[in-house]
Amino acid sequence: MVTSPRRTFRSAPSFLAYLAVQAAFLAGATTVLWRTAGWDWLTMVLAGATLVIGVGGLLEAWRTQVVLSDDALQITTLWASRRIPRAEIRLVRAERGSPPAIQLADGTWVRLPSLGKQLAHAVRGWLEASPSVP
Repeated sequence: MVTSPRRTFRSAPSFLAYLAVQAAFLAGATTVLWRTAGWDWLTMVLAGATLVIGVGGLLEAWRTQVVLSDDALQITTLWASRRIPRAEIRLVRAERGSPPAIQLADGTWVRLPSLGKQLAHAVRGWLEASPSVP
């Protein structure tokens, strides 16, 4: 039996680098403010922004992925993971300005993470490809 390779979509390395620079900038600004003003309310707000926006955003972007395997689509985010069998997916829709979404056989929509322009085309091609026959 011939199996097709798994295809994985992740955040671009340049986007991860951008988020790392943003987190470093926030951490640096927090450090400078702490050294000059101590722990006042603005320093605490900036420290919270560093943790939530800087580090949290970097972790979320690093962890988010979509995997197209032979029989299912696996969506992994920082907080959850979902496996959707190929037979349950009816169609893929990608419109300008919004992330791609898949419609399931029961009519519900599942929004895919924003991981590049090719994701919707790859999922559409993956759906149209017939499964391997032994």
